[in-house]
Amino acid sequence: MSALGGDIRKIIEAPSKLFWQPSQPLWASNSKKIACTIIEASGQQYIEIIDLKSQDKRKFDFLKLVELGFDINWSPNERFIAFVKGFHEDSPTNQLYILDLTENNSFPITDGKSKVWSPSWSQDGRFIYFSSDKGGSMDIWLQRIDEDGTPIETPQQITTTGLECRRIIFSRDQKKLLYTKKSEVKNIWTISLEGGPPKQITNQAGMDVCPSWSPDDSEIVFHSDRSGNNEIWAILINGGDARQITNNPANDIIPQWSPDGRWITFNSDRTGDYRIWKIPAAGGHGEPLTDVMGTITSRHRWSPDGKKIYFTAIRNNARNVWEFSILSKTERQLTNFNDKTGVIRHTALTTDGKYIYFVWEENFSDLWVMDVLKLINKNSR
Repeated sequence: MSALGGDIRKIIEAPSKLFWQPSQPLWASNSKKIACTIIEASGQQYIEIIDLKSQDKRKFDFLKLVELGFDINWSPNERFIAFVKGFHEDSPTNQLYILDLTENNSFPITDGKSKVWSPSWSQDGRFIYFSSDKGGSMDIWLQRIDEDGTPIETPQQITTTGLECRRIIFSRDQKKLLYTKKSEVKNIWTISLEGGPPKQITNQAGMDVCPSWSPDDSEIVFHSDRSGNNEIWAILINGGDARQITNNPANDIIPQWSPDGRWITFNSDRTGDYRIWKIPAAGGHGEPLTDVMGTITSRHRWSPDGKKIYFTAIRNNARNVWEFSILSKTERQLTNFNDKTGVIRHTALTTDGKYIYFVWEENFSDLWVMDVLKLINKNSR
């Protein structure tokens, strides 16, 4: 759907199809294509590529009936898609594959004898980073990739300290990454991809989760229950004590940096239902942004220019996508599903802010998209 509320188009239709949740629909960097994993009602599973302009769909049905494709990730040149192939994302063994969209084939990158998660491409497309227990515990590995997508030599183990990491979050310059260790107590770690041992960023007997990089990669914000309830905290990557951003008996969760780094927004139930709040990144007084009516039901998204925030909310017994304007401090409903049975499962922005996609689920899931530019031109007349 459009970030401004333009025409809505259904691009994948149920009831014959649904999405396997670990692989949310993924935009190509040029915002012209979407890749997603499909599970049909018959049990057949495959990866589908949708061209939003031509409406052409390409189906890659190399998955066996009992196999899944998840953790899909486009290469920077959009020729390849890395994905994990297996029976389930928590299976003791699975396999990292590359799908070549030019040659219409796929080939394995790992040997299928270990667990693999979270493949991520380097900016030049010549390396894939992933987490794997190939060495005994979940560590970070690196695979060199040739121009034709085939692996060069064998994977190289980057960390050897038993990180036990699952999802990895790259800094914007791709020189560092964040991860949360898989344990009863969750702390945040970082490691430089240019070399050196992993560094523990937080060290508390609590749950430090949902880390988010600052725009300049110097600091992270996260939420933690270390003080007894969920609050927003921030800490410098280079060291120092964490500083508490919020201090309220309510739950303050899922923080996000504004694109200019001046503000931190977060979800909070201070007024009963969850609303989006903002607070200066340096600390200070928090203020609610979204209306008290209804409750926020998703991780909110900033537009790249920092002028809008997008979110889903339940209001008048219906779940819809909404927009909040930072300048006018007004809200606008972007979808109208008030008389439709179902729920919105995912909401996100593309990298250029031209589109928002979402999955509408009844018994199965449809994928819808709205074009921004049509409404921009309409409003400028």
